[in-house]
Amino acid sequence: KPFFVYTAFTSPHWPLQVAESDIAKYEERYKVGWDQIRADRHKRQIQLGLLPEKWALSERDQRVPPWELAAYKDWEARRMAVYAAQIECMDRNIGKIISKLQETGADQNTLILFMSDNGGNLEEMHDPGPLGTSALFMPHETKDGRLVHMGNLPSIMPGGEDTYQSIGIPWGNVANTPFRMYKHYTQEGGISTPLIAHWPEGVRMGKGAITHQVGHETDIMPTLLDLAGISYPKMREEQSVPNMVGSTLVPVFSGKPRKDRTIFWEHEGNSAVRMGKWKLVSKYPNYWQLYDIEADRTEFHDLADEYPERVRQMAAAYEEWAKQVGVEAWPLPGLANAEPGLMPYLRRDNQLEKYSRT
Repeated sequence: KPFFVYTAFTSPHWPLQVAESDIAKYEERYKVGWDQIRADRHKRQIQLGLLPEKWALSERDQRVPPWELAAYKDWEARRMAVYAAQIECMDRNIGKIISKLQETGADQNTLILFMSDNGGNLEEMHDPGPLGTSALFMPHETKDGRLVHMGNLPSIMPGGEDTYQSIGIPWGNVANTPFRMYKHYTQEGGISTPLIAHWPEGVRMGKGAITHQVGHETDIMPTLLDLAGISYPKMREEQSVPNMVGSTLVPVFSGKPRKDRTIFWEHEGNSAVRMGKWKLVSKYPNYWQLYDIEADRTEFHDLADEYPERVRQMAAAYEEWAKQVGVEAWPLPGLANAEPGLMPYLRRDNQLEKYSRT
C-alpha cells in the first residue's frame, strides 16, 4: 500500500550530546583546525561537482581568530567531533529506514528525500540560554539528577548529557563552507539547503547526478501531491486554505528545466529576493546588496551601485510580497535584535577563569 513517512531529526544541533563511543572516531579529525577544514571542504566540493571553481571560498568570520591563535584548541576540536558524531548517529538511523525498505522490497519504488535544516548554526550557548533567550525549555538536571552545565565553557568538554553547548561561530562558519553567514540570515550560508533525492524507478538523471536548478523547500508539497495524484485542497474544516506556493520537482528528476520564478525570504528582519540569476539581499538593518548568483554565489561582489534600476525593481517586488504575506517590522515589540558578539573564548588575551563555571 502507498505510504508516507516524515522523519524529523532534532540532531545534529545544540546541545552537543552523544555517546562517548561515537565521539572516539572523530577525536583527532578536527585538531587541524577550522581554517584547514574549510579549505579542504571547499576543494572537495569543487572536485565533486557541487560547486564551480569560480565560486571562491568566503572569508573566515572576522570574529574568529586564525586557528593557530585559537586559545582552547582541544575544546574547540572536541566540539566539532561531538557534532560529527551526532551526524553519524543520524545517518545510522536513516540507514535503519533504508534497510526496512530493502527488506520489504519497497526501496526501488519509494521516493526518498533528504534535506537538511537551513544553514549552519552560529548560536552561542550563554548562561542562561542561546542569544540571550530564556532557558526555560532547557533541562537544568539530567534524568538521574546531575546538574547540567550550561554554556560554551572551555573548562567543560561537551558531549555528555550533563553539558549543554553548541558549535558556535567558528564551526558554524565551517558548516556553511563555502558560503558566508549562517542560519537566521539570508545570505547563501543561511538559506542554502542540500536536497538528495533517491528513487530508482523515478529519478532519470542517473545515479549521483547533480542539478543546479533553483529549488525551494516549498517545492516539496507540490512534488508529493503531483506524484500521489492529489489536488491541493481549497477548504479545510469550513475554512479557506492558504494558497500553495512552489512547484513540483518531478521534471527535475528527469533532467528537464523548470520555469524560473521569484523567491522571497525574510527572517528576523533579514531579507532576500531571487529572480533568475540575480539575488537581492539585506542583513538587518543594512541596505540591499545585489549579486549575480550564477557567477558569484559566495557573494563577494556587490553590484547594487552598477544596477540601481534592478535593485529598485527587486526591492519593490519584495515590498509587495512582504505586505501580501504579512511580514512584520523587525525587531518585534519587546524583543532586542539578538546579534551574537565576540565570545570570550575566541580572544586569546582572556583568561579562562574569567568565565568558567565553578
